Amino acid sequence: MDNTSTLTTNPNNELEKLKKTELAIFKFIDDICRKENITYMAAGGTLIGCIRHKGFIPWDDDIDLMLPRPDFEKFLEVMETTYGNERYKCLSDRTVKDYFYPFAKVVDTKTYLVEQGYPLIQELGVYVDLFPLDGLPGTQLMRNLYVTVFHFYITELFNSLAECPLDSTSPLFAFLKRITYRHARKKGWQYWLRKIENKRKHHAYQECKMAGCVVSGYGKRELLDKKVFSSQIDWHFESLIVRIPKEYDIYLRSLYGDYMQLPPIEKRTNKHEFTVEYLE
Repeated sequence: MDNTSTLTTNPNNELEKLKKTELAIFKFIDDICRKENITYMAAGGTLIGCIRHKGFIPWDDDIDLMLPRPDFEKFLEVMETTYGNERYKCLSDRTVKDYFYPFAKVVDTKTYLVEQGYPLIQELGVYVDLFPLDGLPGTQLMRNLYVTVFHFYITELFNSLAECPLDSTSPLFAFLKRITYRHARKKGWQYWLRKIENKRKHHAYQECKMAGCVVSGYGKRELLDKKVFSSQIDWHFESLIVRIPKEYDIYLRSLYGDYMQLPPIEKRTNKHEFTVEYLE
């Protein structure tokens, strides 16, 4: 029997199978965090799903969580020393040599996942993303500069992984993209990942009044008062009870505006392209 699934060719059945696997990973993470007193919260579209649907956004295909940097580091540590097992493993650039993301993933090792357009990660399976919440500079000017530099590093990281530069309708932008693409490829993805890691160390989470997931791609919209993330409450997500920020409305409105409004039908699509092999 063929256990290989392509989400784009059989979206309904395969999406439900994927969600069931992700939900099991989510429960595994939640159990660890509650046992070890590790703070985590649903993030991004997963948090919209909690509030608007009490579960997955119907067309969504992943789960995103955020952890304050000290809790993120603690989670990586306990996964390495105590909780990693034959079924679930935490992938990061510290544990897997071909891992190029500036955040972590907890994967189901009984699956194998290949993301289209990216280099292979040998141990990648169906996953839940873990994003660190990092401290930010004290002034708005410095925060804006900080996130601009981060955006450049992340852009160059993914340029370094791309097989060719992205197309552009503007000849000028196409020329500039080719230049940055060549520069990024010459340096290599390890170089840009180190730049990102070193940059985030400049502002200790405990000492800052502002925080955000600067590696998640939302830019300035996610630079918020740390108080937004300081308290958590329980909330329904499918069959689970999970943790969300008590000030979820402030967070979601900053990222999405009116997050309770459904997007147009043509935009209700899953955002990732990958194939999944279920090994059992």
